[in-house]
Amino acid sequence: EVGDGDSWVLGAARESVRRKEKIDFAPEEGIWAVGLNWKGKNWDQYQAFTSPETPLSLCERPRKIGIYLDYEGGWVAFYNADTMAPIF
Repeated sequence: EVGDGDSWVLGAARESVRRKEKIDFAPEEGIWAVGLNWKGKNWDQYQAFTSPETPLSLCERPRKIGIYLDYEGGWVAFYNADTMAPIF
């Protein structure tokens, strides 16, 4: 749940990701994430943390975000849990 937060990042990580070190949010680093207002840039811009970052155009501000993980297929999807609309 991200609620009315004006800056957040939400995602999934491989078990092997070292969580006590600096983390780069990128699939090639084992982290799949989406967020809003990260590091003070792109204010009011939703984005997927890919390489390079992917701007996201959302019709409405999500309050709850679901993550669908297909481990065997090797992909992750994010969706608005209230409306079931895809995010990325």
